[in-house]
Amino acid sequence: NNRILLINADNNTCTDVIGNPHGEIGLIDGTFEEASFHHPQGICHVYREKQHFLYLCDTKNHAIREISLAKREVLTVIGTGVKGNDKEGNKNPEDQKLSSPWDIVAINRDTLIFAMAGTHQIWALNLKTNRGFNFSGSGREGNYNNKHDLKSCEWAQPSGLSLGIISNNKIELYVADSESSAIRSVNMKTL
Repeated sequence: NNRILLINADNNTCTDVIGNPHGEIGLIDGTFEEASFHHPQGICHVYREKQHFLYLCDTKNHAIREISLAKREVLTVIGTGVKGNDKEGNKNPEDQKLSSPWDIVAINRDTLIFAMAGTHQIWALNLKTNRGFNFSGSGREGNYNNKHDLKSCEWAQPSGLSLGIISNNKIELYVADSESSAIRSVNMKTL
């Protein structure tokens, strides 16, 4: 219903609702009650500047949204609400068109990685500048790996992300690559 529910895990009660009370579709920033979304998908938590934030893939708005739990407000970090086909990025955040972001993970307090299903790529988002850029993927749909040149890799509608630590504290990004029916991984020392 185009809203986000905050749940207390101890007693399974809803503590807050983010999004207008009627679940109306839109791209509106503001308080929890004023904000609107359009088919939100992936979400992650980041603790930065002594505050808790949620970052959300607002999939059909083609935007990444920031939810401040302390201020109880929602802001659009990057995206225009219009689907784009840019395969490189690094534009001003208010001008950067995204293409169906589906899932998002925090690499650290200043860097997020998100699956850009529409252009078959994995993008990074610098939270200091709010600029997004291609991290991996040529934009051609396929299943092609190249550990020496991540931008030449081919993805096929990446839609799920997860971080894992394997031997020697090596961090891997695991990707559910939907159209290739595969789980693939990226060694994050390359970021």
